[in-house]
Amino acid sequence: MRAVIAAVNGIADPCSIAMTEPIGIADLGLVEEVRIDGGHVEVVLVPTSPHCLYVGLFEEEVEARVLALEFVDSVSVEHDEGSVIWDETRMAPEARERLRRRRTALSAAHGLGRGRRGA
Repeated sequence: MRAVIAAVNGIADPCSIAMTEPIGIADLGLVEEVRIDGGHVEVVLVPTSPHCLYVGLFEEEVEARVLALEFVDSVSVEHDEGSVIWDETRMAPEARERLRRRRTALSAAHGLGRGRRGA
């Protein structure tokens, strides 16, 4: 299972890339479940939003990366249709902290989060 998670975590979330803080989809908390039955691996993903534009890309990348593992003969990837709601608590603590630091730096660089004088 660790090999599967490591392979999947090599896929960086495009939104985190846009913030110049790439975070793998496993660390982001998008991997809901991994089931291994012999040489077959099933991965269930949870998108950050029901409107996530990258779900198809994630499914293709997960399938390709997991299928490349030596012990894998077949892969199925599906995404949760809304029974699980993603939020930042699903993220790995280190990833959540990296994202928090990046948001803070971006806010400071753009003068956000400070009181406005004379307003």
